[in-house]
Amino acid sequence: MMIEQTFPLAEQLMEKGLELSRQLLLLLEEESRLLQQERHAASLNHLTEQKKQLVSQLNQFSAQLGQILASEKLHSGREGIEKYFEIARQNGLHTAKAVECWSEFTNISERSKRLNEQNGASIALLTRHIQRSMQILKGKPQTINTYGPDGTTGTSQYSRTLVSV
Repeated sequence: MMIEQTFPLAEQLMEKGLELSRQLLLLLEEESRLLQQERHAASLNHLTEQKKQLVSQLNQFSAQLGQILASEKLHSGREGIEKYFEIARQNGLHTAKAVECWSEFTNISERSKRLNEQNGASIALLTRHIQRSMQILKGKPQTINTYGPDGTTGTSQYSRTLVSV
């Protein structure tokens, strides 16, 4: 394909990708807020479903963009996009809008990635806390990983049963 044919599609994809990334960032920010509060499991489950849908749409965006780049014999990724924009400019196409969308998309994607990692760490911490609480309540011994003076790891068990059934 010639870039004159693919560029309008790429430009539309960039706009769609940017909108999807904005929606995902908003969901991640809401998830972060809910994780800092108690008793919001239903809201978190709903957000998780929305995130899955957006991630699926973003994967489609990425695949479609990859197809456009492949049609121009370019590799996917930042270098391929930059080369694509360079070729478009050389062919007299106005790329400012698409470049701006792509730039904002990559910035939002980086912010989303960091926030998702933070949220994941919060969820892991909450999960461990809940598991430990349940083990204590059920009277099951917990194991602790420790380090000895020589740097070797060891495991010990302890039990602090609060309720025995």
